[in-house]
Amino acid sequence: MRPLQRTARPLLCAVGIVAAIVAGALTVLPWLDLSSSDGPFAWMGLGSDGGPQASHNSSILDLNPLSWTVVAAAALTIIAAATAIAPTPRTTISLMNIAAALSALVAAVVVVSIVCIPELFYSDLAQKLGIESFTPFTRSTLSIPVLVAVGGALIVMIICTGVLAVIRRPSRADATIR
Repeated sequence: MRPLQRTARPLLCAVGIVAAIVAGALTVLPWLDLSSSDGPFAWMGLGSDGGPQASHNSSILDLNPLSWTVVAAAALTIIAAATAIAPTPRTTISLMNIAAALSALVAAVVVVSIVCIPELFYSDLAQKLGIESFTPFTRSTLSIPVLVAVGGALIVMIICTGVLAVIRRPSRADATIR
């Protein structure tokens, strides 16, 4: 079992870092797209307007920047994975990876809640646009493939950091004997 643990740690670190980079990059893609119903409006996950008129609309139509939880979880995952590779104490590795796994779990809950309750993401956008009802703002205006991809990357981050928190690093005595 020891050889598996030696090869598993760098692999888990690499997979966790790649998943964190993917999750962070997906926050720059549009999460809400109104181009089919009300004009060329699209809002990125970070809450800013990504449409053609972004500079004009961004100051008045900012959305809830809930995806900053995804960015924070990605940053913590990268730091925790780097800590797991570096020569640091086992306790530090475990604590860092537990913190990263919990932050990725919180970010996954945020993404799932945005899919289930889209109003959390766009809150008072209809009032700012001058639309009286929330009818165009349903789940169909969300970019579900992007949100599913973010959720998938977050699940991979949770698994990698969770396993890294549990895997014990070989002791220095074992490393010198072999």
